[in-house]
Formats: sequence, structure tokens, C-alpha cells
Amino acid sequence: MEQEHLHLNAVAGALESIRRKLAEPGRWLRFSERDYYNGVFDARDRLDEALIRLPAGARADLGRVVARLDAEFERRTVPDERSSTDPLLDGWWARNMER
Repeated sequence: MEQEHLHLNAVAGALESIRRKLAEPGRWLRFSERDYYNGVFDARDRLDEALIRLPAGARADLGRVVARLDAEFERRTVPDERSSTDPLLDGWWARNMER
């Protein structure tokens, strides 16, 4: 992977950030300003970047892990009607809401 874009352990850190968020109690995830700045959304963007840069085998392995996390994240969130207009939601979550 290109070192200028993803530092050593970036994928592990991103996975840990998302898993930590998903480990929070309750049916619905609650988001704070921290989640928008260097939080779970940035972590998910780092995983997208890694998926682009990894070789095929590693990409497939990581893709399966990310798909499970995405499914759980989607299950525990509700669509945000601001997603298409709020610049804080640009990136992965906004793209995900367009699917």
C-alpha cells in the first residue's frame, strides 16, 4: 500500500474504531461530533482506501470483514435525511445512503 496515504496499522486501527463503536450498548448507535471528526466515519473511509490499494487476496479477505461490519452498522442506524446536504456526512456514509 502507498505509505503516503495509509500509515502502518491504519487498517487495524480503523477496524478497531468501528468495532468499538458497534460494541456500544443499545439498539441504535448514537453519534457525537467526535464520530464525524477522526471517528468511525473516517475509519470507514480508511478501509475504503485500503480496499482499493490491497492485492486481490487481501482485498477479498478485508472485504468480507468490512461487509459484516457495514451490515451491523446499517442495522443499528437510521437514514439521516441530511446526508445529501450536510458536508459533515460527505464520504462513506453519504455514499452508502445513496445505494
